[in-house]
Amino acid sequence: MLDDRYRAIVAPGLEPHTGETAEPPMRLPANLVAVPIVKQVTDFSCGSAATLSMLRLWRWETYAHVEETDLHDALQTTGARGTEPEPIAEYLRVAAHLRAEYRHGDVTLSQLQQAVDRGEPPIVDLQAWRDRDRPWRETWDAGHYVVLVGYDTERLFVMDPSVLTPGAYAYLPAAELDERWHDLAGPHDVPVERMVIFVPSGSGERWRPLDAITGMATRLR
Repeated sequence: MLDDRYRAIVAPGLEPHTGETAEPPMRLPANLVAVPIVKQVTDFSCGSAATLSMLRLWRWETYAHVEETDLHDALQTTGARGTEPEPIAEYLRVAAHLRAEYRHGDVTLSQLQQAVDRGEPPIVDLQAWRDRDRPWRETWDAGHYVVLVGYDTERLFVMDPSVLTPGAYAYLPAAELDERWHDLAGPHDVPVERMVIFVPSGSGERWRPLDAITGMATRLR
C-alpha cells in the first residue's frame, strides 16, 4: 500500500479529466463527527496521519504531543510500502487499548455509516487519484487512508490527511465509493476490496473541539 496523493501535485497524468470542471465545495453535514485534524508530513504517511487522528480522538492526553513521525517505526511506515492496515489495527489495540478491527471484503457502506452514527469514525482505504480517463475500478496505485466523519443522502465526508486538500475535509459521491474502495496490500501487492479499520470507542474521555465545526469540504479526486 503506497499513498501517492501527497506527491500527485507534480506527478504527470493526474490532473482532472479532459473537460472536467471543478465541483463546488459542499457544506459539512449535520452528522459530522469531529476528529483532530492531522496532515501527513511525507508522501507516504497518510496511514500514520489517520492513525494519529484516531489516537488523539480517543487518547488525547497521551497523544496530544506525539508527532506523526513518532509512529512510523511502530506502524512500519516506509517510503517503499506506505502503511499496511494490520500494523495500524494492532497498534490501536495493543498500545492504545482500543478495540480496533481491520476488515475487508464483506464490509458494506451501511456499516460505515452506522459507525459514524455511533460517533466512531472508521479509517477507510480507497483510491484517491487516477490517470486521465482510467476508470476507478482499474486504478490500484493511488491508495490513500481517510477518516470517514459524516455523510448525507448523496455524499461521504472524510478527514483527509493529504496536503492537497485545501482544508481538513473532502467529500466524494456515495455512489462512487464502491468503484474506489480497493487497494494493493502486503509484500506481494495482493488486490484487496473494501478495506476499513473500525475503531470502537474506548474507556476514558474523548477529544472535543473547542468550537463548533463549520465550513466546507472539497471534492476528493
